[in-house]
Amino acid sequence: MATSKAAAYFEQFGNLEDLSPSQQRNAMAGFVSKGNIFVAQGQLPEALTAYQKSLAISERLAAMDPKNADWQRDLAVSYDRIGDVFQAQGNLEGALDAFRSGMGIIECLAAMDPKNADWQRELSVSHNKIGGVFQAQGNLEGALDVFRSGMEIIKLLAAMDPKNAQWQRDLSN
Repeated sequence: MATSKAAAYFEQFGNLEDLSPSQQRNAMAGFVSKGNIFVAQGQLPEALTAYQKSLAISERLAAMDPKNADWQRDLAVSYDRIGDVFQAQGNLEGALDAFRSGMGIIECLAAMDPKNADWQRELSVSHNKIGGVFQAQGNLEGALDVFRSGMEIIKLLAAMDPKNAQWQRDLSN
């Protein structure tokens, strides 16, 4: 709840661009928390608004330092949250656009650091999100192709560390 209070606090300033990057990132986290609460309450338009505010901050931070992997990841996650809301609202084209934007960022992170298992797993998750939209659109062949791509990543991760419960669970899905 503290991060929601932080979002409300930062909103009163109006121009978040005047804040330090760390303050902006805190405000972004506050908007994410607000969005998560709205999603839990079934208030999807309000969640979308909060996530869009988070996205705007993420875009600004990512543009300030394109080599900052954390800020790039924040941006990708912001797109995914918006995509999740769009998908829940039945806006499959909006969801697909958002998920593709997030996936593009994760693909870059994964390519820059191919040994980073977190980026690889997130890339697999991105494939699954896009596959889910294709499936909902009735594009079963496209969904199958994308799901297979995601599964190949998880197979490699699970083989690298058979004791990693998360990857083994991902493999079973």
